[in-house]
Amino acid sequence: MVNPGYFAVLLWSLLVLLSFWGYGELLRRRINQPEFADLGLGLTCAWGMAVVLALGGVLMAFHLAKAPVLTAVVLFGAAVAAFYLIEKIPAEKTKSTKGNKGNPKSRTQNPKSASSFGFQLSGFNFSALLLYSLAALAFASSIAWPIQIDPNDDLICYLMLPEKLLHTGTLIEPFNLRRAGTLGGHAFIQALVMIVGEDRSGHVADLGLGKLLLFGVAMGFIKGNGRTQSIQRIVIGVFVIFFPVPRINTMSAYTGAALLLALMRSVTLIPKDRLPPRLWIWLPAWILCAACATLRPQFGLVAGMVLTVTWGAYFYECWRQRLPRIWTTFGILIPPSLLALPWMLVLFQSNETFFLPPWHGNVNPVFLINTDADLANVGDVVLRFFSRPEVLPLVLLGVLALLGPSPLVGSFFLLACLVASVAVAYKMSATMPVEMPRYIVPILLPGAIFALCVAKWSRLEIGILASAACVASLAVNGTFIWEESKFRVSSLPGQVAGYPPLHPDDPQNPGTYFTGLRTLQKKVPAGKKILSVIDFPYLLDFSRNDIVCIDTIGAAGPAGGLPFGKGPDALNKYLKENGIEYVITMDFENGLLLYNRNYWKNHPRQEWYYKKVWVPRFLDFMDNLDYLSSDSSNVTRFYNMLTFELK
Repeated sequence: MVNPGYFAVLLWSLLVLLSFWGYGELLRRRINQPEFADLGLGLTCAWGMAVVLALGGVLMAFHLAKAPVLTAVVLFGAAVAAFYLIEKIPAEKTKSTKGNKGNPKSRTQNPKSASSFGFQLSGFNFSALLLYSLAALAFASSIAWPIQIDPNDDLICYLMLPEKLLHTGTLIEPFNLRRAGTLGGHAFIQALVMIVGEDRSGHVADLGLGKLLLFGVAMGFIKGNGRTQSIQRIVIGVFVIFFPVPRINTMSAYTGAALLLALMRSVTLIPKDRLPPRLWIWLPAWILCAACATLRPQFGLVAGMVLTVTWGAYFYECWRQRLPRIWTTFGILIPPSLLALPWMLVLFQSNETFFLPPWHGNVNPVFLINTDADLANVGDVVLRFFSRPEVLPLVLLGVLALLGPSPLVGSFFLLACLVASVAVAYKMSATMPVEMPRYIVPILLPGAIFALCVAKWSRLEIGILASAACVASLAVNGTFIWEESKFRVSSLPGQVAGYPPLHPDDPQNPGTYFTGLRTLQKKVPAGKKILSVIDFPYLLDFSRNDIVCIDTIGAAGPAGGLPFGKGPDALNKYLKENGIEYVITMDFENGLLLYNRNYWKNHPRQEWYYKKVWVPRFLDFMDNLDYLSSDSSNVTRFYNMLTFELK
């Protein structure tokens, strides 16, 4: 397996970012409203990412989101961006010439303030150069990010989804719990990068594109070139670049935060002095809301509440002033739901659910019972979470929103806190309290940044409070991330201590594992359906065979799911009834983590998932599959894996 060079991935990632700007600028021009005349680079790119996700749902519904088509999507967006940028150059030159007419000397000097290509370069001095250089460095570092690869999440699922998308054009994974928990938007963004970057670039979508968009949207809030605005830019810019969102895998965190912040910014641009507002002007908010929902359920919930509250405020003003309200009959969340409908249809085709939660589809409800909170003491549980040292500074930042110029501004952060409170009470899918911040911080962060951007920095006490809260949040969260990383490394068994590699190759002979696995797959006739139970399924060729991958054994599956406690014959019959003829599986004595029998019997971490539910199903499945492989007449082994034909 030949991996592209660093600069090839970097250039392609920048091309993806440029295409986002192209689609966003195309949307802005089609709407053609004066309120959206100067969005800024970040917000335009966020709009573009949302447009691409809306387009991606349609492509996935028709199984067209393969590598060649997605390449065309990126190139078309980049071409649109190039056209608009070239178109702007004469206008900028004309504007500059007119501004310097009558002052010959000034024609040879660079203007101190200029607006170029839709984003502000006003007051571009040394501090601004340093700030934007740090943002560029953060983006560049994501191309070669070496850590935070979780063998339980990334190796068996999150890196497989974009690879399968590029091969098959859609995401049909009926046995996959993690697939059921997301509409697939983040995997789609990952796939855009991995057209060139392949599996080693799984972090670029979030740590690279997501963080850069979050930074750009935040900078677009701040207008003016005074000393106060310069200080505000520096504090907020450094905070956004260096704030360490708790994370252990390649899933969405910064991308969701960026789109949520873009949604908050977009709804505040809708004019309040001309009611009722034009229906067309809500289109960006609808697209952003739908895009948030495709990434993770909690992002969609916050986005829906933000849109609902904003829409409600406008409806109330129309009602109070006895203005026409026919446009409100179009509904609040109907347009975003229609935009997300293709994604929902694909998820239903995959896991028989339109959105998880509230519908569990073919997911075993037993695996969704993951709260240990006493609901009679929810208040105490939530209070203890929000007083955690890595969360409290963000809450203090959010308080600034209550001191903002509008009650609507403060409501956004309160809504995020409300969603966070519900999530904390039910613990979502975290296995222990220390893991909850990685689910909650990404939905609190955009509200905190929004509060920072709209706070009255001209008041000295607000500026001091905001700066102090930023410093405290950076320091405390940095310490938390470091301590959590050490905990995870020390708690893993010896042979996988530290972060496992993406490929278990022989260092002296790279590519051997990939080549061997593909050779193993070729033992299965082309076109035959395969069940994959291996640690590195993203190395398979999904275009050669119809491959379905299990991540959490027994958690999801068609027709009631995998049979449990009924013996190998029942499992064999079930798999055959679902069209599966071959199995590629680990040797369960030598699997990495989830597919290792010994870890389920005696794992060093006592909280290892939910032992009452997970352990018996994993062990039962492993025993049954071992029996079926020993009973098969067509078995091929390689390294710590084997493939066999079902009878």
